[in-house]
Amino acid sequence: MAFELKTVAALMLGLFVSAAHSQSIANFPLANQKNCNACHAENTRIAGPSWAAIREKYNHLDTNYLVQKTLRGGANVWGRLPMPSNSSTVTENEAQILIAAIGLPRGSQPTIAAPVPAPIPATPAADDPKVFGRSARGG
Repeated sequence: MAFELKTVAALMLGLFVSAAHSQSIANFPLANQKNCNACHAENTRIAGPSWAAIREKYNHLDTNYLVQKTLRGGANVWGRLPMPSNSSTVTENEAQILIAAIGLPRGSQPTIAAPVPAPIPATPAADDPKVFGRSARGG
C-alpha cells in the first residue's frame, strides 16, 4: 500500500497531537482543510458535537466505527441535525488521521471485562456417603 509523503506527514502529526493532547484538533490543518471545524469546535457545540464530547462518548469504541461514521455520515445520534456523508471529500486514510487527532488511539478496541467463570466444584471422593449413598468400602 503506497502512501503519499503528505499523507504520512499528516498521519505522524495526527499521532503526535493525539499523544500530546496539548493542541486542539480545531487547529489541526487537515480538520481545517476538510471543513470539519465548520460544524465542530473543541469545547462548544456548533452544528455538530464538540471534539471534547466526541472524545468522551467514543473513547471506549473501536475507532473504525468513527472512521465509517465520518465517511458515511449519520443521524439521530447527537440530535436532529444529520452529519452529511464526507466520502467525496475525505479518504479513509484522512478519516483515520482525523480520528487520531481528536485524541482517540487508532484501532482502539472496546474495553470489555471478561466474565469471571463460576468455580468448578471439587470432584467428590468415591467413598463420600452424601454423594453415593454409601461408602465405597462397603459401609
